[in-house]
Amino acid sequence: MWRAARRVGITGGALLATALAGCGSGPAQHTGAPPTSRAATISSDGTFKVGVKVPAGVYVTKSATCLAYTARTATFTVESDDADNDSFIAAPSPSGSGQRITLKAGQYFTTQNCAPWTKMKAARAALDDPATRSGACHILVGPNGAVAQALALVKPGKATAAEKRKRSEVQDRLFAIVAARTAKLQNPAGELVDVLDAPSYFVKDGRPVADVMRTVARIKQVCHSS
Repeated sequence: MWRAARRVGITGGALLATALAGCGSGPAQHTGAPPTSRAATISSDGTFKVGVKVPAGVYVTKSATCLAYTARTATFTVESDDADNDSFIAAPSPSGSGQRITLKAGQYFTTQNCAPWTKMKAARAALDDPATRSGACHILVGPNGAVAQALALVKPGKATAAEKRKRSEVQDRLFAIVAARTAKLQNPAGELVDVLDAPSYFVKDGRPVADVMRTVARIKQVCHSS
């Protein structure tokens, strides 16, 4: 199994622990009566009841790493050693150079040390949703698709600093599909994540090796048959 599979557990919870250094006490809670209008941008730290303090929907932040998660109760915190893990629902998934998370009515959303979270328009959220085949395919083979960008980075020689940054960005886009466990696309997306860990290893005669091209072909077959 490709090495990227181990990262699923990080997205699900362990990554949260790494974001806690220097966080201090838990975030403030905002769970009271609904305000007159609910903002579609979450710009402060805290715990917010979805559907009361913030509207449900898909939100994105420009922060690549920060503390954020959804839970079934307002009192759940990842800082607590005796926390009820059954209350934890989800952590954000990578989205471009930032992150995205889906908030559903009745859940509690905690954010700390993140750039503002902005609600996406429904059409755009669906288009870029890595958990759906259409969304994953848009990420993979749509305009500026991750597959084409990955292939451009599979070449011999030492990578420049700019290429290393681009590699990390493309890996994050691919891993969003791995973390979402998108049917028929999770494994090939994960394989490309691993290829980008050491792209020069997967080059022969100046071109990506056959195994890489077979992975690309599998992705295109799934997406073009959707």
